[in-house]
Amino acid sequence: MPSFFSRLPLKPEHRQFAIAGVLGLLVDVLSLYLFLFLGCNRIAARLLAFLLAVFTTWQINRRTTFRTTVGNTNLLLEFGKYLLAMIGGGSINLLCSSLLLYLLPAHPMLPMLAVGLGSIAGMGFNFCAAKWFVFK
Repeated sequence: MPSFFSRLPLKPEHRQFAIAGVLGLLVDVLSLYLFLFLGCNRIAARLLAFLLAVFTTWQINRRTTFRTTVGNTNLLLEFGKYLLAMIGGGSINLLCSSLLLYLLPAHPMLPMLAVGLGSIAGMGFNFCAAKWFVFK
């Protein structure tokens, strides 16, 4: 039986990037709770969880999504570029979702819609940045 992602009209690299993002989200949420359980304050736990999620998606994307473009490279520099790109996408996500929440009339489904559309905008930026800036 084909998976949900295999039925979408996307290139394999788009699907793989989305799968890496879902796995990154799981790492983000689970590690956030772990860091909170270990006694970190909420801000520190959130920052550590974000960094771990970015590291996870970087590893997945460099080994699967963009494997044909990954060569002999400085890994620290590559991770720094990837982190910068993901911060950019996260900023776009936050900006888009915040604008939608501010500009559209209140509705019970609006928060979910705003987060979803912000995530799509951020993911689009992140994919382009990863493909043309990090793994070029």
